Amino acid sequence: MFRLPRWYEFRLRVFETNYGRHMGWYVMRECKRLAELTDCRWEEMFWDSYLVTPLTDDPRLNQSLLTDYWNSPEAEGTYFLCREFPEYGISFYLPAADPTREPGRVILRGLYAMPFFAMPWDYLILWWRRFRRRRKNSASR
Repeated sequence: MFRLPRWYEFRLRVFETNYGRHMGWYVMRECKRLAELTDCRWEEMFWDSYLVTPLTDDPRLNQSLLTDYWNSPEAEGTYFLCREFPEYGISFYLPAADPTREPGRVILRGLYAMPFFAMPWDYLILWWRRFRRRRKNSASR
């Protein structure tokens, strides 16, 4: 049976997770996890909304993460680690003018892992993987 090289499997997994958006992100500062960003939702061109789950023991910081943290000086030094690909961190992010329009969610731009482009054959292989997965799941029922 033919197996794809590991580097190519990794590349396909990046595409399958929408460049890490579907798997979520950890909000980090000084090597400490402050929050988890999950449930990615497209808001506008280039802008994504994430559900914020605070992970700290500090109630003031937890409340701040849900409201005014993102545009405050306190956010300096914040970076993000992809939950699926933790070796890829992003130190630059851009919050929306009103990043907490919806309670418990934050709107950010620029959170994606490994911004390389898919080649035409990548789409064919991804389709084949989805097809096989669906076929396998329907046969097991």
